[in-house]
Amino acid sequence: MSDPNYIDWLKDFDVKVYQLTLFGLETNTDHYIGRKGAFNEIINATNILLDNGFIPRWQYFVYKDTLADLDEVIALSKELRLEERSKANGGEFKFFIHEGTCDGEARKLYDKWITIDDLKSIPKELYQGGTQTEESFCKTLTQDDLKSIVVNTPVFYVKNDYSVYPNDSISKGWKVGNILEDGVEKVLSNYLNKQSICQQIIENVSMQELINYSGDKESQKVFDKDDYILYLINNYASKF
Repeated sequence: MSDPNYIDWLKDFDVKVYQLTLFGLETNTDHYIGRKGAFNEIINATNILLDNGFIPRWQYFVYKDTLADLDEVIALSKELRLEERSKANGGEFKFFIHEGTCDGEARKLYDKWITIDDLKSIPKELYQGGTQTEESFCKTLTQDDLKSIVVNTPVFYVKNDYSVYPNDSISKGWKVGNILEDGVEKVLSNYLNKQSICQQIIENVSMQELINYSGDKESQKVFDKDDYILYLINNYASKF
């Protein structure tokens, strides 16, 4: 929010709450976002939003190496008086935590995923992530679970090169086309006719086969159910 016109632009929308993502304190947040100064920008943006009548909410991705920062980030939210300042703006400050995403390049962070024992270090009232282990999923997932991640009212994500992905994932196996190259009608047709690699996997590959693409069938790492199913699908799709 270094551009002073940005706040004026935000005011054109009928939205009062804006989400900011943290991965811990400065070192970890800068590392995971991939840009030096990212943490300070987020803190600065939080203050600017509050000073202009908006309400920030903080999302915290917790991995093995970001868990140690959690208490200090919670303390920072209190030091900045985010609850009181949000109430003064007519809203409620929300701080929520979940395990890291399984999507795209984040699959490479598998070794840093938190385990069931790590949940003891996270305040229950703040945690909104998965609580079931990989071992448990490998034993209990069924074909019906695979079908359950297909949504009836999809939202599409358009990348900066105009490639289009359904809201399930932005891994390359989900790509349903490119607006500039294919046109909107073709992109929608590809989605409706299940032309992407991952849509074909859902249609034609059994859950038992996908489970062979787990990270570790005895792992105590915790996942959200739908995220874990996407993890399996994306692992399988990576061979194409």
